[in-house]
Amino acid sequence: MTDAAMLRDIQDQLAAVEHRLQAVEDRDAIYSLFLELQKATDGRDKDKYAACFTEDGEWSGVSGRAVGRAEITEIMGRIFKPWASENERTYHSISDVEIDLDGDRATARVVYRHIKLENDLPVTFHLGHYDAVLERAAEGWRFKRRASYLDLPYFEPKFQLIGLAADGNQG
Repeated sequence: MTDAAMLRDIQDQLAAVEHRLQAVEDRDAIYSLFLELQKATDGRDKDKYAACFTEDGEWSGVSGRAVGRAEITEIMGRIFKPWASENERTYHSISDVEIDLDGDRATARVVYRHIKLENDLPVTFHLGHYDAVLERAAEGWRFKRRASYLDLPYFEPKFQLIGLAADGNQG
């Protein structure tokens, strides 16, 4: 093997390692974004919640739909209510995270649990999942679309009646 061929081989191997490392870093950043969203939810912080989305990001759930950070902040302000007491506080937990990367875009599915205390014991009273489309933005990965589905007990999501924006309409 010539020196030039060996150099090309080493460069190819390095490029492959860099590609794999970027994928690991991207998955970690996306997972961390889901955790930030969870912390903002449990902390009732509508501004931090909306900051997890792109400027034109779309949020949808059983409570409705909002497009853009301003609308997301507004709807979260209506949904997030302070706890009357610590006994009424709720928590979210995520698991079963699936992330598919495609350059500066990704899709993800995450299972969530909504937990509260009953008689000093944690009780899961909602089980659902999030489907998400994410984009790499200047400030890092952000949600382009995030839809929440309540699986147990099942609730018909209101956004199914008005529809999510079609991929072709998202710019």
